[in-house]
Amino acid sequence: MEMVVREPAVAGAFYPGTPEAVSAMVDRCFAAARRPAVTGKVIALVCPHAGYIYSGAAAASAWLALPEGEGRDCLVLVGPNHTGLGSAVSIAAADAWRVGGVLYPVDRELARNLCSSLPGASRDDAAHLMEHSLEVQLPFAARRLAPGFSILPVCLGVRPDEFGLQLCLELGDALARCLEGRSALILASTDMSHYLSDAAARREDEPAIQAVLRMDPEGLVRVVRDRRITMCGVMPTAAVLRAASGLGAQSALLADYRTSAEASGDYDRVVSYASFVLTAGES
Repeated sequence: MEMVVREPAVAGAFYPGTPEAVSAMVDRCFAAARRPAVTGKVIALVCPHAGYIYSGAAAASAWLALPEGEGRDCLVLVGPNHTGLGSAVSIAAADAWRVGGVLYPVDRELARNLCSSLPGASRDDAAHLMEHSLEVQLPFAARRLAPGFSILPVCLGVRPDEFGLQLCLELGDALARCLEGRSALILASTDMSHYLSDAAARREDEPAIQAVLRMDPEGLVRVVRDRRITMCGVMPTAAVLRAASGLGAQSALLADYRTSAEASGDYDRVVSYASFVLTAGES
């Protein structure tokens, strides 16, 4: 049977269109990144997903918590559904993803196990076809992780209500069960506030940042909902907080926080970006 490959959707838009240019831009992102002071085993990352010129350095800061050549057998990526296509919990059905000239095999056994562990989850590529939030993470992963890891992309299209929160907690619990005993890394993909002034975005983001630092998925979803914070990946972040806790994470560190104003010079209308590292032991 012919391999089904999910081809890039946003190459040439969110990041450069050729492998050589992607590599050079990722180099620049890491050069501009701040290395977080992390102790303990890294269980999960939370990274932004805008164009690399805006959020690449923030994403790279979280990845710098891992030594270059870190050995992991699987990278589980959980991101929001910006297109509205597909099911509420869409687990990639393709055999592999191609990004930046690299082919990343999808962990099909893990996908099957997760589907069987979580009613309502489905193998569904519709949500992934044009979605950028997970695709943009992979060139950073290729730079820090040892070759040979598989991926499991999961796209969430649920609202920050109590039903959606319960589904995210169940997804986190299912991920923790399925990943027990493996050397996996989990990543949540999210941006923070959208289209506020720089000062307003920083003010609005603070309670959401504090909820992540407390590793409080319920508190995160509720504060984002109640304060109407435009954090697009709040539900993936909640699911990953829950999964990371189930896998032994005890603390979270803010690796980087910035807004698009640093790249654009426009402080009146920004998108803000935060990256976090979740570890077993004190960060």
